[in-house]
Amino acid sequence: MINRSDIAPDWIQGLRSSTTSRVIVLRDQSSSMAWVPRFPEIWNEQLAMLSAFTPETRVSLYSITSSIKKLEDDAALSSLATLNPDLWYGGAGGMLSGGTALGDAIIHGCQKAKQFRRRGHKGALGIFLLTDGWSKNDSHSRRLARKWLEYARRDLHVTFRMLGFVHPRSKQPLNIFTKAVNIHPTENKIVSYSSEETRDETMQTSLEKLGEEIQLLVTGS
Repeated sequence: MINRSDIAPDWIQGLRSSTTSRVIVLRDQSSSMAWVPRFPEIWNEQLAMLSAFTPETRVSLYSITSSIKKLEDDAALSSLATLNPDLWYGGAGGMLSGGTALGDAIIHGCQKAKQFRRRGHKGALGIFLLTDGWSKNDSHSRRLARKWLEYARRDLHVTFRMLGFVHPRSKQPLNIFTKAVNIHPTENKIVSYSSEETRDETMQTSLEKLGEEIQLLVTGS
């Protein structure tokens, strides 16, 4: 029951906060992410900029495959480990595997947000789902994910955003998923890429959008 440069981009300039904000990041690590070769590099660049400009932000980071795995729990951005490309793409021993349980991930993120509120956290609280759009292997129903997300918005005052970079082939199944879970248009920050040549640029745009959304959460602007 539900009871690249030394100069930061414009969106990050001047970003400071004396109030602790907490963000829950659900990062897609399914096999299909192998088709995004520069993900570790760009992730590390964005992480470095965010950790410099949002020192009070705490992050809980989870990997999403066919299961949900906790990587960091309520840690400072500056303490998050950077991604090693050799491990990210390391075959059987790498970090990528299986499908993507997006519905399960949303439920897990909402449950984590509920824990924070129960422990007395009164500051800003956000759930950010980062994916390439292929949703499968959910063990729970999308109806349950929808109920948890509605509860998180209404009772936990959570900001939810789905960000990512999708190929047109995966857009239709992703649209079916977002409708089933009732992800609002303002929460859906997915960007489509039209060709392999524009994939990395689109992925970088998505990671920058993640930074922008964390900025909005932290500053309340």
